[in-house]
Amino acid sequence: MKYELSDQEKQLLSCIDTFKQNKAADKDPQQPAIIRKKELESYLEGIAKQFRIQYQRSSTPMNSNYIFSLEKHEAQVKIYYRYRHFYTRHEVIIKPL
Repeated sequence: MKYELSDQEKQLLSCIDTFKQNKAADKDPQQPAIIRKKELESYLEGIAKQFRIQYQRSSTPMNSNYIFSLEKHEAQVKIYYRYRHFYTRHEVIIKPL
């Protein structure tokens, strides 16, 4: 099912992809783009604060889960890490309120 999201919600939910693209553009072409857990989470939390979006965070050494309270939706963002510190992938689940 598709949900209609506001521009602010779209920007929040796409910020991880934007962060990854910026990181890849800044890296040495001979080296892989390494994204560390702390820098990604600080960036994501900073975007949420900038947009005044409430969130809850829980984490284990291998993943972090965020639940964002959006205007008409709840977004669950799961971020997975390798070796406790390095981003590997993420998924976003959107549910209506």
